[in-house]
Amino acid sequence: MDISITILIIAFTVLVSYQGFSNYAVIERLKHYPGRESGGKEYYRLLTSGFVHADWMHLLINMFVLYSFGEYIEMYIVTTFGNVEGRVIFLLLYLLNIILANIPTAIRQSHNPAFSSISGVNGIGSSRSSLNTNSPSLKITLLKQLHQLVELGKQ
Repeated sequence: MDISITILIIAFTVLVSYQGFSNYAVIERLKHYPGRESGGKEYYRLLTSGFVHADWMHLLINMFVLYSFGEYIEMYIVTTFGNVEGRVIFLLLYLLNIILANIPTAIRQSHNPAFSSISGVNGIGSSRSSLNTNSPSLKITLLKQLHQLVELGKQ
């Protein structure tokens, strides 16, 4: 019996967020601060902000959304690319979505030292919406993007 990557991401995110609820310094160290990312070269925040949440309600809603959409997307990718490759692609897709979601804000707010945020699962929801349509072109586009991600990983 394999545990899905979605469940592992949820468990890891709950653990990190719980640590942040118990010690706010964890959230401060991990959340998205465009000023610190550009000025202090703390680029890791583009990714780590996806694993911290403001409170229990924020965490529970995001994990519910991730579970609802993530399991479906993961199953689709695993079916398409195989068990090992599919799981790796899904994990990379999830992590890349966190980073890509933060880049516009990092650029716009890089000179605003007061701005900070924490991010979540929007990219997975968008992917699920694409797969839930009857449009073959959307599915083909997603598969091409996944293929490019796999090829990039091979380089």
